[in-house]
Amino acid sequence: MQELKDNDRNVIGNCEFKISAFNAKAKGKFFTHGFDVAVCINYDDGRVVKLSSRNYGTADNGVYRFVREGTMDEFLPDGPWGDDRIYYRDRQNGIRVEITENNYNNQLVYDFRRCGVTVTFVPYDLTARRDQKSIPGLSVAINCAMHPQWLSPNKVMGLSPVMGGGSYFRDLRMPGMNDEQSMVVRAFTRGFAQNQPYDDDGRCEATSSTFATCSPSERRMAIDNCYWIMKQPRFVRCFDRSRSAKNVLKLFASCVDMWCDNGSCADVQKAIRDSGCSDVPRIPQLPMFMAGSMCPP
Repeated sequence: MQELKDNDRNVIGNCEFKISAFNAKAKGKFFTHGFDVAVCINYDDGRVVKLSSRNYGTADNGVYRFVREGTMDEFLPDGPWGDDRIYYRDRQNGIRVEITENNYNNQLVYDFRRCGVTVTFVPYDLTARRDQKSIPGLSVAINCAMHPQWLSPNKVMGLSPVMGGGSYFRDLRMPGMNDEQSMVVRAFTRGFAQNQPYDDDGRCEATSSTFATCSPSERRMAIDNCYWIMKQPRFVRCFDRSRSAKNVLKLFASCVDMWCDNGSCADVQKAIRDSGCSDVPRIPQLPMFMAGSMCPP
């Protein structure tokens, strides 16, 4: 939320933002696929303006395409989104919200500078990959001169600034896990709405439900013995060719379940064997898992 003050008047009392990103998958690797934004503008005179949008894109050998969906007059962090063009201009007070394509830099830009927020997004090039000219990813710029308040510091996947009530990575590190592993567990246990354009068949929620049954020690064992399923691109590419990762998420949830809720290791091994991915080379965990040394005793 931002509080905005002019020299002569206080036109906007505050603006509330909710911004979230989502991933897709190609050739066994995960990448940022797009972002959602919900905005609520509260004027001092009592007027309220609401805008919600979903923005994502693809790149193929230097050709960038963006998809924009929007719903005016609604604050919808998780959709649904319609076909409204998200564009708001209050000329009298110098207020503008717009989404534009910067073709020179291959960026989609969500710009609301009057409220101190600019979001830029560059899709991952599925063909060029490492030779991609524009650096892919998502950035959110917050103008601290607007005195931002972080309203939900414990509901973010990333970390809001410590001065805004956030935490250091070290403070969120779980016993026996590194920062990356701790963030993976956090992603599945913090109650985030899992919502992206490619249908995941509810697998994110299923994985969250499985993790919810874990004790801290079981969670650590599950990560130690199952995280490779999500981490090894060669295996992911073999096992799950969907864009949403629903199949590898199902396998990962089944692996976690065998540590946290008496799931069957034999069933997980069978799923890998039936997929034809039981002997993918150069994955040190795979033969160990198939031999049973990474299963519960």
